[in-house]
Amino acid sequence: MKYKVIDNFISKTECLNLINDSKKFLNNEDLPNFNSRKSLRSSNLQMFDLANKSKNWKNLLVKINSDEFFQFCLKNLELNNEPFLKVDYVNKIDKISRSELSFKILGNQKLSVVNFISLFKYLLFRQYMIIKKKPAC
Repeated sequence: MKYKVIDNFISKTECLNLINDSKKFLNNEDLPNFNSRKSLRSSNLQMFDLANKSKNWKNLLVKINSDEFFQFCLKNLELNNEPFLKVDYVNKIDKISRSELSFKILGNQKLSVVNFISLFKYLLFRQYMIIKKKPAC
């Protein structure tokens, strides 16, 4: 696994603002546990709400989902960009369609409670979103 530490990616003030906004806008009881730690994934509906309520979180998501940051990562990790495709099918910030909302809700459920037909629809929709975002050759 390759990684790179980016010094001062966000300032101390930005970090404190993100923490304060998360405390202000998130209900920690609704966050899923992952190895006894609370987890807020970018595909989570609470992240969508947080980005729409907090200018600081929206700015961070715009920054990390930008083409500039994607290219920066490829360059600094010394990766050839040909095998990679930047797809933002779960990180929409402003508006999401009813289908995308259903996709997010289903994607955040435990697999044990999802029936086969819903799972099949989820996988089809996910493939559709990937194909929809691929650039034409």
